[in-house]
Amino acid sequence: MGHEVDPRVLTHFTALNLKGQVMIFEVPGGDPEHTRLLQGPHLVGPGADLAPVMLTFSGNASHPDLVVTVSGLQVVFHNTGTSYAPMR
Repeated sequence: MGHEVDPRVLTHFTALNLKGQVMIFEVPGGDPEHTRLLQGPHLVGPGADLAPVMLTFSGNASHPDLVVTVSGLQVVFHNTGTSYAPMR
């Protein structure tokens, strides 16, 4: 799903809501030294720092896009084949 260096080891994703700033870590399978950080939306308002973040994938099965859902907002990161880029 991600950008594995070793296809036998899956990429892992972790999302954090750090004081209202959504951060997504992509740990490539087989190469944790090349972990990538994606900045998601910055949330505002009461309780923004407590909103849970959900990650899902959609689109092309071999290169799916990353969908970040938080507080009713969806942000899509397009899978370029080597990284994820925010869709504008």
